[in-house]
Amino acid sequence: MVLRLELLVAAFAAGGFLLVGQAHAQNIHTAVMSTCAELAQNPLDDETLPGEGVALEDMDAEAAVEACRTAAEAQPDDARTVYHFGRALDASGQYDLALRNYEAAAEMGSLIAVNAIGSLYDWGYGVEVDAAKAAEYYAQAAEGGLIVGIENLGSAYENGRGVTQDYEKAAELYREAMDAGSTWAAGTLGWLTENGYGVEQSEEEAVRLYQISADGGNAFAQHNLGWMYSNGMGGLEADDAKALEYYRKAAKQGWARSLLNLAWHYSNARGVERDAAVAEDFYRKTLAVPDIEDEVKADALNNLAWLFAEENTNLAEAETLSRESLSLEPDDGNHIDTLAWILHLDDRNEEALPLMQQALASAPDNEEFQQHFAAIKSALK
Repeated sequence: MVLRLELLVAAFAAGGFLLVGQAHAQNIHTAVMSTCAELAQNPLDDETLPGEGVALEDMDAEAAVEACRTAAEAQPDDARTVYHFGRALDASGQYDLALRNYEAAAEMGSLIAVNAIGSLYDWGYGVEVDAAKAAEYYAQAAEGGLIVGIENLGSAYENGRGVTQDYEKAAELYREAMDAGSTWAAGTLGWLTENGYGVEQSEEEAVRLYQISADGGNAFAQHNLGWMYSNGMGGLEADDAKALEYYRKAAKQGWARSLLNLAWHYSNARGVERDAAVAEDFYRKTLAVPDIEDEVKADALNNLAWLFAEENTNLAEAETLSRESLSLEPDDGNHIDTLAWILHLDDRNEEALPLMQQALASAPDNEEFQQHFAAIKSALK
């Protein structure tokens, strides 16, 4: 047995060693490409397997750049690897190099790279913002059947970004993406349907579409479905428990409006026992959401200030919160009323009165405003 093994080794030494070396090199290349893909592949790429991929903001950019540079050097003609290298560079903020790799991958036929170029122009990363050019790239990706390209082109038409606004075209594209498996597109089509933009208005159909999208994990649709349950819309029975269920699902994904609505439910004992501490926590979580919309932020600030006013506690912070809300929504009667009432609770009725008059002028029939105005007037006698 030993002799035969020695003879076998001798045979490889004579003519087979190069083949073994090639196989070893190929194994190394495969391992490197696999590591690159694991670190940098896009979950929205049609070629990525379900459950795999990493969001750009969650990527370990440094490790991905290192692995994907090695992989791209080993396989410079592999479009997917070159795209992954571009995406790793994108995540690390090296936008010029990212664009060059995206362009190289696109030339080799990568539709997800074409879409990525569109995104750079859409948001102005490494290039001047050019919505029209972005829409052109999205259209190219969409024509190739890339689902996220179809979604992005639909969004461009919905918002008139780089193209003439066309809700009907947007709805058509969202339906195409939904039919291809996009639950995100189902939710956005649901919003168009709820409001009658580009399609026949139907709350019932909107509920159906929101349900498809919510079941797929889309926070926007989960929130909207919660709102439909909360208000008994679209043929649904009003159901605070179901509303809270969907708000919680969206809130776990950081959806600011759902966090705000959860706070409101706990503050007003809707579907749950009133719990000021839980409400405060949800209001603060709402305010901590990055890039929160001004409207949502203003409501969260005002509502937290009002919660403190109801409890007659933390009045100094309540005033700060209230004034910040008014800096965002200066003409909102409810927000003006909040500040006036906080000042009243702090025995500053002369400051409160003109604010209360302003709030009452915005809604003369509001009974709560009338009561607050009377209380403040009485305190000044």
